[in-house]
Amino acid sequence: LTTGGTDNHLMLMDLRRQGLSGAAAATALEEAGMILNKNGVPFDSAPPAVTSGVRLGTAGVTTRGMKEAQMRQIAAWMDETLKGVEDHGAHKKRKKQVAALCKKFPIYS
Repeated sequence: LTTGGTDNHLMLMDLRRQGLSGAAAATALEEAGMILNKNGVPFDSAPPAVTSGVRLGTAGVTTRGMKEAQMRQIAAWMDETLKGVEDHGAHKKRKKQVAALCKKFPIYS
């Protein structure tokens, strides 16, 4: 995280140390069923269409009723996805896992 923490549901992750662009990360995560957006980070030298970070929030998952255990699972999935950005087969499998979790926590009950 760029700030070491947050006081609200939004977080900005700087991906420069991982050697990833925000665009590549957002695309891989979307392929894996997790939607967020690329975002510039402080002192970002990458162009706005690429960026060096991603912005994510918890509003969507808390609206579904997810708690800490599900947040840990989602974070692990995000980490695995970002470590294998080019593994499109893994993204397809992950998307099924994400869909199964979302089915357990429907938006409308």
